[in-house]
Amino acid sequence: MRQVNSQFQVGGAVQAGAFYIERKADRELLSALERGEFCYILAPRQIGKTSLRVRAAKRLLAAGVRCVSIDFTNIGSTSVSIDEWYFSIAAEIAEALDLPNPELFWTTHPHLTPVHRWYRFLRNELLDRTSDPVVVFIDEVESVLALPFSSDDFFASIRSAYNLRAEDPAYERLTFCLLGVAAPADLISNSVRTPFNIGREIRLEDFGRGELDAFRPGLEGLGGSPDALLDAVYAWTSGHPYMSQRLCDDLVRRGPVSDKTEEGRVDESAYTLFVRNGRTADANLAYAEKRLDTSPSRGRARQMLHLYRRILNGERAPAEPNNPVQIELRLTGLAAETRADQGEILLRVRNLVFAEVYDHKWLREKEKEQRLAELVERWVASGRLDDYLLRGAALEDALAWSHGRSDLTLGDHEFLLAGLNVARREAEARHRLEEAARQQEQARLAALEEQRRAEKERYRADIERERRERAEEGAVSQRRTISILTGTVATLGALLAVTVWQFVVAEQRRDLLTRLSERAREEAALERKGAEALLLAQQVGKEREALRTAIKAAGSALARGREVPPRVMQGLAAAVATPVQRPIVLRHADAVHHAEFSHDGTRVVTASKDHTAHLWDAVSGRTIRTFDHGAPVLLAMFSRDDARLFTVGADRTARLWNAASGEVNGTYKNVAVPPARMLAGMSDGGYTVYYVGVERGAHLLDVRTGNRRDLPRALSGPVSAVAVADAAPLVATGGVDGVTRLFDSATGALELQLRRHAAPVTRVVFPPLGDRVVTVGDDDAVRLWSVAGTPVATAQHQGTVRGVNFSADGERLLTWSDDRTATVWSAAGDRLTTLSGPGPIRLAALSPDGRRVATVVDEPTVELWDAATGAPIATLTGHTGQVQSVMFSPDGARVLTASDDETARLWNSSSGQPITTLEGHTARVRSAVFAPDGARILTIGDDNTARLWDGSLTNAVPTLKGHVASVRLARYSPDGSRLVTTSDDKTARLWDPVGTKVVRALEGHAGPVVAAVFAGDGSARLLTWAEDDSTLRLWDSSTGEHLAALTHAGPVLSATFTRDGRKVVSAGADDTIRTWDAGDGRQLGEPWQGTRGLQSVAGFAPGGRYVVFASRDSNGAQLFDIDGPKFIAELAGHSAPIDRVVFSPDGETVVTLSADHTVKLWAARYGTELETIDPASGAIASAEFSRDGARLVLATARDAWVYELDTVGVRSRLLATLQGHSASLLHASFSFDGRHLVTASSDNTAKLWDASSFELLATLQGHAAAINHAEFSPDGRRLVTAGRDGRVKLFPTTVESFLRTACETLAAHREDYEQVEADCRLAAIEY
Repeated sequence: MRQVNSQFQVGGAVQAGAFYIERKADRELLSALERGEFCYILAPRQIGKTSLRVRAAKRLLAAGVRCVSIDFTNIGSTSVSIDEWYFSIAAEIAEALDLPNPELFWTTHPHLTPVHRWYRFLRNELLDRTSDPVVVFIDEVESVLALPFSSDDFFASIRSAYNLRAEDPAYERLTFCLLGVAAPADLISNSVRTPFNIGREIRLEDFGRGELDAFRPGLEGLGGSPDALLDAVYAWTSGHPYMSQRLCDDLVRRGPVSDKTEEGRVDESAYTLFVRNGRTADANLAYAEKRLDTSPSRGRARQMLHLYRRILNGERAPAEPNNPVQIELRLTGLAAETRADQGEILLRVRNLVFAEVYDHKWLREKEKEQRLAELVERWVASGRLDDYLLRGAALEDALAWSHGRSDLTLGDHEFLLAGLNVARREAEARHRLEEAARQQEQARLAALEEQRRAEKERYRADIERERRERAEEGAVSQRRTISILTGTVATLGALLAVTVWQFVVAEQRRDLLTRLSERAREEAALERKGAEALLLAQQVGKEREALRTAIKAAGSALARGREVPPRVMQGLAAAVATPVQRPIVLRHADAVHHAEFSHDGTRVVTASKDHTAHLWDAVSGRTIRTFDHGAPVLLAMFSRDDARLFTVGADRTARLWNAASGEVNGTYKNVAVPPARMLAGMSDGGYTVYYVGVERGAHLLDVRTGNRRDLPRALSGPVSAVAVADAAPLVATGGVDGVTRLFDSATGALELQLRRHAAPVTRVVFPPLGDRVVTVGDDDAVRLWSVAGTPVATAQHQGTVRGVNFSADGERLLTWSDDRTATVWSAAGDRLTTLSGPGPIRLAALSPDGRRVATVVDEPTVELWDAATGAPIATLTGHTGQVQSVMFSPDGARVLTASDDETARLWNSSSGQPITTLEGHTARVRSAVFAPDGARILTIGDDNTARLWDGSLTNAVPTLKGHVASVRLARYSPDGSRLVTTSDDKTARLWDPVGTKVVRALEGHAGPVVAAVFAGDGSARLLTWAEDDSTLRLWDSSTGEHLAALTHAGPVLSATFTRDGRKVVSAGADDTIRTWDAGDGRQLGEPWQGTRGLQSVAGFAPGGRYVVFASRDSNGAQLFDIDGPKFIAELAGHSAPIDRVVFSPDGETVVTLSADHTVKLWAARYGTELETIDPASGAIASAEFSRDGARLVLATARDAWVYELDTVGVRSRLLATLQGHSASLLHASFSFDGRHLVTASSDNTAKLWDASSFELLATLQGHAAAINHAEFSPDGRRLVTAGRDGRVKLFPTTVESFLRTACETLAAHREDYEQVEADCRLAAIEY
């Protein structure tokens, strides 16, 4: 570095010839001391206290005031006695004022206490021997905190010297000034006896930008613009005296700066001096962490970190002068006060240097230290009980984090070591148990072996004894011997045969036991593998490992010719069905400030601090184009046709770009950007951009033409909020004067002034229809106006209003506030419901349909509410850091959250159940948004990336896409060659389930299509009908061709084919039953009308023999015989209206489902009640018979209930209750062969069950919303699910088909597939 003479002073008191900037504190201190006021300056390090003291002392000396400067650090604090300490202060004063050495005075008064001697010294030695005014400066006053004795008496003596002025005028010549880095409350240990009220506080603040102009002469010889250099210096330091001087000094030493490179040169110097080596290279920066670490209270340290996180995240934190946490945080140097536009004093990160050095990464590490410290404290407070130690993964994480750290306390090490010891003891205990079990097994086997040997020996001894006996008897007679010998041989042969047989049986039994034991071990190992696959499938990034584990387990079972255990089946299903979340990473070289989808969802634009905006392909993540703004880009937006981009840079310019060519279509200067409030955005229509200039005037830009219109500043005044209406040519501006003004956006003419707010207007919002305008003021009021200027309603909150949100139709409005409430309003201004939270509500969102509300306070949870009743739905728990954003999906079925814990999460908005966790960011996730169609998700993290995720939860299971609303039903044709789905999008769709291709969209209905029925005779006919639609439609089920429209005079309630397939029978809300020709749709005969009253529910028996009508206005139903037609009976007995009617497969039993949460079984032939079933499990969503009619399954609010019926459907017997779903069930049904059951639930899953053992076989995942319906294919090998996310999925149901799907999925990854190739071949799969 070249040698230069710099006028900048780096640290210490400012010397002669160096730049010194006089601040307000200089004038206040000098004036106060000249008047004899006692003063104190307690401020962070390196803010200029010493220079201020030296300069004030020089001016006082020139005015005839004698000055004494005492540095407490020179006196000492740790090994000094109280007497030595007071004497040292007296000696310093005596030496500075040329007074006699106080040693004689001190030793001649040994009977006085040290503080009394100090009192006497001030009066008898100092004041009596001097006639001039005296100012005693005491610097580094915080050193008293380390004294081994209390310093309260010292500060009491200073206060007493001031109070004695009323009695002794000599004390008017003595003044004290205290300087240091301490909170006033910390200097007095006994605040009750001696509160710190010594004199006047002098506030010493950082330089303002205008004050930095005093440095211009020192930078003028460098070239470039001195003002630009000082702007950049101020951007980094915010006027920090030491840092500003050091940066300027480094600029001078580095040499000339070329034009337009000033900001880059300052950035380079700041990075080199402060950021690169962080807290290790600069003592001033290191002090902040040192002071935090030495805080006497760990609780206070945790509070400081929490407060620092808030202001680092940009949250609003009002300054509280007497808040000890805020005072201590300011003294560390990390925080400073700032005045907002409205005059409110807020707390902020002191400057960019501190923000870069003490960033989120440092904060996370520090919070880990504090969490560990909190755990250590709890452990110590418990008496060091093992119950309070870390275990398992938590212990492993803590050990990994602590590795190599040198700042851990002895208590931290003892805590971790104790955890290790407990883990070791538990492992040893497990090992001992396992070893004991092994030894016990070995002993049992040895005992069996010993028993077998003993039996053999006993048999051998018996034979030998019998031989000796026979030899002795043989001496009597040879003939008898021969005879006896002959008999004995025969006997021995029999005994030998028995012995051999017993031995063989024992060996066979041992082999059997061995095989059974081996099989049990193998099955246990398979169970463990299945559980492992199930666990891996739930972990992001472990999908392929889960597939490998599940395939090996299933393959191992199949290879041995054994039945696959249920746990393996569950693991295999989970591995196949788990959505694979592999994000596309959109990386910048620096922080990403903003990102959004194009309106068609195919592209993404990101704005970054690296001076560029990037246009990306939303499918592949490929960079399409880079737009170089020349300065950090703060905002980037698409026009409505996605043909243009609008960007705003930190250089106060906005640019309009051609998205295809990258050309600049227009540049617009003087845009207000941070640190001023930036107001810029796009109208909902997407063709008008608005922004506020540095003069606080509003400007409009037509992105199609590039023409700009400036709203008259003289009419609008300083603008604090802007909104543009799409339905009318209106623009609204909110002013700091509390007035909202409506302008004609085409001419710029002022149309109306809305005067009601008593404070600046902070928000202006138009609803989707543009016929109203909502204004929010700093007076905590929300006002609703007509665009004609008529006040409609006023909502008064009791705290700052944080936001406003409309439903998609504009019929509902949500406001939320610091008063801990969120309120839902109607478009007419009526208060519908108020939601109360545990703290100020920071964030909130209203679902597009206006039915649900999500709220966020200062906690890592989200509360989900019913917007109509205000009842809580669920608490979304799972995040471990503060939630930074929350929004609903376009269809309202999902909730998306982003958090400081480096994740985003997806939730079911009906049940609050988690759907998936989006993991991959390495720093906090600031926001997460859905694409317009909800199929993709975009997240922005503090790790310089945005990331794209699959929001549709695509997995290896075939998905039929095409519906744009909830799918109510999915049903196979009798031969399984076709599949029909019905949807709330007013269409049905016919599919080829093998090729998973749509055959045709069946359009024409006037409402949501609720049902579809195939003809069962192979005639290729299909019926569909819809809500509030009087037309029943007949289709060719092979081609999807529309054959006929069969019309009632009212909505169609139900329909079916006759058993021969030649006719269609239908029932309508017009109280008629009609018969049609199934070939051409002709009506056959006159409608039959014999029902009693207006009907709303109907159900036909298979083949159309019987029909039941029910009305929601009564609790009964009417049963008719169609062949007559004739009335059979009134079905009475329910205590609430009947919701649904179901017949058994043979049509002889009818089941009615009622709102009274019971079902009743009736004989269809006579209408007599057979039985009432009350599962006492809440609302019953469906009832389905097995194909043979012998069993019935009910789907209820909590579980599925399976009953066995006799041949006529009476006297049911409960077989099982299927439990496991985490939300209400919507449907349950049997497979065609009766071997399996499926349940569909609001928890976004379906479950496959064994219908004999009722064991859970598989949990089928992949839907992003509730599953309305699930049904088996006729051959039972497939299962179709219909979801409220508009998706239809085709799941396998057998181990072989799951294994095939898993292998097909893994085949794309050759290195993984090679590990399981042999297992895959068991399912006849070759690649």
